[in-house]
Formats: sequence, C-alpha cells, structure tokens
Amino acid sequence: MIKRVSKPEVSHNKLRLHSSEKTSPWNLIFPKFKEAIKDEDIRYYPNIKSSKAYSLLQNFYKSNNFLLGAGSDRCIKYFFELYQSKSKVITTDPNFPMYNVYADMYNMEKCLIPYTELKFPIEQVLENITEDSIVVISNPSSPIGDLITPVDILRILDSNIPVLIDEAYIEFANGSTALSLIEKRSNLYITRTFSKGLGSAGIRVGTIHSQEQNIKLLNQYRDMYEITGLSLKWIEVLLEHHYYIEEYINKVKDTKKFLLDKLKKKDIQHITSESNWVHIRGDFNIPENIELRKDCKILDLGNDWIRLCVSEDIEDYNWI
Repeated sequence: MIKRVSKPEVSHNKLRLHSSEKTSPWNLIFPKFKEAIKDEDIRYYPNIKSSKAYSLLQNFYKSNNFLLGAGSDRCIKYFFELYQSKSKVITTDPNFPMYNVYADMYNMEKCLIPYTELKFPIEQVLENITEDSIVVISNPSSPIGDLITPVDILRILDSNIPVLIDEAYIEFANGSTALSLIEKRSNLYITRTFSKGLGSAGIRVGTIHSQEQNIKLLNQYRDMYEITGLSLKWIEVLLEHHYYIEEYINKVKDTKKFLLDKLKKKDIQHITSESNWVHIRGDFNIPENIELRKDCKILDLGNDWIRLCVSEDIEDYNWI
C-alpha cells in the first residue's frame, strides 16, 4: 500500500500563511466571473479544445502543445504514467511529496539526491543519471526555494533522458521559465499551475508542456474531461484580465522585500527563497487567526523553522 499523508484542514476564515495561496480576494475579477457563468457551464460536459480559455492559455504560455489537468500534480502524474516502464526516478531530497507518491505507485526506485546546502545539487544529479531513469525537479525548488540555473538545466537535458521541470513557483522567481527550450529539446516536459502565481488554487488547473509528439503520447493518459466547465470559465475571465495577475505578483514581491528588511532590522533568523515564502526562526506571539507551517526542517540548520507565505498586505506581519 502506498503511504499517503493527509494534511489537516484549515478554516478559510483564518489568515492562511501556511500554504502559498492568494490570501486576499479577487475583488475586481470575481464579479466578472459570476457574470460570465452560464447555465450550460454546469449542465454540459466542457468543450475544452474549442473553448476561448484554451486559446487564451496558448497565448499566455506562448505554447501550443500542452495538456490540461486537475492541478499540476495531475499533470506530473501524466508524466509518470507515460514513463512508468522506467526503473528509476531521480529527484531531490527534500522535494514536492507527490514525486515520491507517484514513484511508489509505478514501482520506481527513488534516487533522492540530498541538498547539503541551499543550492541545487547538480553534480550529484548528473552522477546518478542512467539510461533507464527519469529526472523530476522543481524550479524554483520546493521547499528549499532556490533557483536552478539555465546552464544546469541544459546539462541535465544533455543526458537525453526524460526530464520534467515543475515550475509551480516560477512567477515569483528572479528567473525565467524554461518553456522556450521545448522547441529544441524533445526530452523536456514542463508543468505550470494556476495555484500559486495565478492565485487560483481552488479551481485545480495545471498544464504540462512538451513537443507535439510527446503531448500526443501523454494524451492517452488524460482524464476524460481534464477540468470542469467552471474552471474553464475562470481561466477565461482571469486571462482576459491578466494585468491583475501581474499586479498580484508585484504586490507579493513588494511585501517580501518589506518583510526581509523588517527581519534584518530586527535581527530575526531567516532564509529567503525564489518563491512566495520565507523561513523564519524565533519566538513569536502569533495571533490565533493566523495559520503557519511550524517545525519545518531546513537541512542541517534545525527543525524549528516557520515557513511563512508572503501575502499582498504588509499588515499581515505586524506580529513579527
């Protein structure tokens, strides 16, 4: 039996600084979404490929070859399903836990390359690549939060084995997506999500991108209907007003800058990231209405860190 750990539910009435979600409402977009919903979005199975949302996704990602899924975790599973005949998956330790779940699901050996410092262990990854392996990594990494350089990505791709890069947090990073590499690299797959930088975790939408022939192979594993009609409608409304996405991301980056300055001035131990979180350590008087991820282990630096999601509002951090 494959081990799965269910996280405890957290009330939506709390300030959720534990889960890299958008903590403030889509005040200007949500009314447009409600106005756009039609009865047929609920009654009928969705027509995904011919929808306006699909063409907006093509423009947004500048990619024509992708498959939709109920969250990027489902898209990652597509990749594992396609390469389930491979014997080994190479990934980092720590990593996004679903990589381990899918490896166990398809009886793959897990080659977990440990972080020994706050930097992607490129040499160790390369040393463990074999012909019968796949590589699955996140960029920026989760939960360490470092950014893998384009040079290191190319070094991995040069191995010519299947490589999946999970770009869940790329919108917050001081770096760029690897989507432009797909045209020249047939062994590259990239997943993106609406949950983080697009602030829409509840609609459960992700995409996996690769060359056309690879997407055709992945298509055999797709769900009958990858996402719902309501999810399609939200994609349409959000991407038609994509400047609100940019505004949200910029506000998070501004808050993060403010927060890091505050931590430095108060001499509070902290570790920053290329994502929308920081790790902090210390004794804090945390209000009851705030949910945080406590007792986090950061390599050999201890297991008493707090992972703190960065929101749009600097007032959310008055307790620090």
